[in-house]
Amino acid sequence: MTTPIRVLVVEDSEDDALLILREMKKGGYDPEWHLVGSPEELSMALDKGPWDIILSDFQMPGFDGREALRIVRQKGMDIPFIVISGVLVEDNAVEILKSGANDYVRKGNWARLIPAVERELREADSRKARKRAQKERTKAQEQYRILFESAVEGIFQSTPSGRIVNANPAMARLFGYETPDELLAAVTNITYQLYVCSDTREDLLSAVRTTGTVSGFEAEFFRKDGSCIWISINCRGVLNEEGNLELIEGFAMDITERKRAEADLAEMNRQLERLVTERTLDLEHKALELEMANLRLKELDQLKTTFLSSVSHELRTPLTSVLGFAKLIHRDFCKTFLPISNLNETTEKMGDRICSNLDIIIYEGERLTRLVNDFLDLTRIEAGRMTWNDQTVSPSEILGHAAKAVSSLYAMNPDLKLKVTIPDNLPTMTIDPDRLTQVAINLLNNAAKFTPKGSVTLRAEPDKTGTTLKFQVEDTGVGIPTKDIHNIFTKFHQVKGQKTLDLGTRGSGLGLSISKQIVEHYGGEISVESEVDHGSTFLVVLPLEPDLDHFKDEKIKSQD
Repeated sequence: MTTPIRVLVVEDSEDDALLILREMKKGGYDPEWHLVGSPEELSMALDKGPWDIILSDFQMPGFDGREALRIVRQKGMDIPFIVISGVLVEDNAVEILKSGANDYVRKGNWARLIPAVERELREADSRKARKRAQKERTKAQEQYRILFESAVEGIFQSTPSGRIVNANPAMARLFGYETPDELLAAVTNITYQLYVCSDTREDLLSAVRTTGTVSGFEAEFFRKDGSCIWISINCRGVLNEEGNLELIEGFAMDITERKRAEADLAEMNRQLERLVTERTLDLEHKALELEMANLRLKELDQLKTTFLSSVSHELRTPLTSVLGFAKLIHRDFCKTFLPISNLNETTEKMGDRICSNLDIIIYEGERLTRLVNDFLDLTRIEAGRMTWNDQTVSPSEILGHAAKAVSSLYAMNPDLKLKVTIPDNLPTMTIDPDRLTQVAINLLNNAAKFTPKGSVTLRAEPDKTGTTLKFQVEDTGVGIPTKDIHNIFTKFHQVKGQKTLDLGTRGSGLGLSISKQIVEHYGGEISVESEVDHGSTFLVVLPLEPDLDHFKDEKIKSQD
């Protein structure tokens, strides 16, 4: 395989040029060549390069190898130049080599041509490689110089003894000096002239000797004007041939603002911790006060419950006697004395008035009895002392009984109809039948009180899952204002401004609250939907089987 090569032949004889090129081919080269025979041709050919090698005759008419060499070198071209001539004497050979030729070969001594060409090509490649390397080194040095001079971070080299041997402008400015030369001249020992604490410098040297590199080393330094700054240093150690630390070189960055911010943040944290501690103590004090107040409220609530229960019990016994004797007096008076009171007009009027007064006493006594009974029920439920006689019952029968119990109340108002829609095949459930009756009667009484005309409907049905019973009381009465909906089940709450029917059902405002307590005791829900002048619908949802865990939690809650 031949090696391509570009050859410029300076020769006045084409035959001699072909002879030279033939020898080149024998030596394994595939020359692309150009023949020139005058200085002008040579100059133009050089401009059309590049050429790998120039083979020139020494002596030609009006033009010789010395002139050709001068033209080549004058153009600054470092092309291998070999002189080939049959008339070249030793003195001329030495002269032309001194003038810059790389070698010479006598015509006819072709055995020496190829080695000479190969050697010069190798040396030319070597020179090119060295030039490229030097160019790259120069370029790298220039780039480093630019980076060194324009870097915003301080760059330095110092000796372990504390002398700065090199610094960039940013390093000088960092310490308040105009130029690096001024810094190097003024600071002869950085340990004592720049470090606020000289021991810090020893810590840095120790770290460099131990690990070789140090990152994020922070220390406080003096500037030229005596002020102090914080600097972060990233550096490495440079060892000499004996392995001892010779230089420390690295970067320095001003972190004074960051350190101030950290100090401010630390102070803010201390103040915040103090405020939090004070606030925590204050909250603990407030919590203790609230706990004591809560305990006091519980005590007062318990006293209230005990008082109401005691008063209710104490009232019920004499109230029963008063009501009983009032009924006896009313019966005996109307039966025995009233018929003979018509002897004269005055006696007759007096008898009618006594009967009317006795009716009022009986009416108010019965209302007071209901109020006492409601108080007793509510205090028992809240105190957890209510007796729950749970048993398996038919809700169809219980709800039907409740509807019958209030039927006389509805009969008193000919404009009001009670409708009952209760399937006979409702699934059985476990509940206190008296409490279920009480809830239904409370809702039916409440509906009758606020429905002057129209209808009240009691309906019941099991849900689709077969786990709960739903029953509702729907009326066409006056309805409940939106602002009162969320308070309707609150104790003693009565909607203001509503007209009620005086059917002997005027209550204490406890009926709905007691109903809610009973329903929630069994893990159920009671709710209401209402629109003013269009009526209300109370919905009760009760589980068919009680949740024992719910009862347990309720018992614990009542004990607390």
